[in-house]
Amino acid sequence: KWFRAAAEQGDVWGQFGLATCYREVASIRNYEEAAKWYRAAAEQNHLTAQCYLGMCYLEGIGVPQDYGKAFEWIRKPAELEVPKAQLLLGQFYLNGIGVAKDHDKAFEWIYKSAKQKDSEGQVELGRCYLNGIGVSKDHDKAFEWIRKSAEQGAAIGQFELGKCYLNGIGVKTNEKAAFDLFCKAAK
Repeated sequence: KWFRAAAEQGDVWGQFGLATCYREVASIRNYEEAAKWYRAAAEQNHLTAQCYLGMCYLEGIGVPQDYGKAFEWIRKPAELEVPKAQLLLGQFYLNGIGVAKDHDKAFEWIYKSAKQKDSEGQVELGRCYLNGIGVSKDHDKAFEWIRKSAEQGAAIGQFELGKCYLNGIGVKTNEKAAFDLFCKAAK
């Protein structure tokens, strides 16, 4: 009720809040309305709304799927140092979504996200080092970045770090440490 009142008066935070309600609250879930209000906030330069609107276009939720529009909406907050947007932009380049595949640019954007302590970005950067994506393979750096994510309590980081211990990637094989990390991730 309050978000709607604020949104209808043009308040950017009201628009963002209303969009999030439409996306998250099961009893009123309406993806078209969520996309509509994310757009309203995004057009007022609300960076998180721009990112969410881009994800709507990426997944075709509430709007027709359009990778080009997804890329453009996510690029804006990425250029303004929003870590999640930087990670997403890196994944666009990594997978050739809405843009030509470019492993160097993928690495560059993912690195920016990871440097800002985004736990998913840290795992993705670890994978870049593990697989030589935009950088030379380096198991020690892969382990280090994945460890940073796990230390933040991120389940994906704990799981990936467990795989490092299980397979001896950047660290001596340690099945007990792997098991403990898998359990933490599962919880």
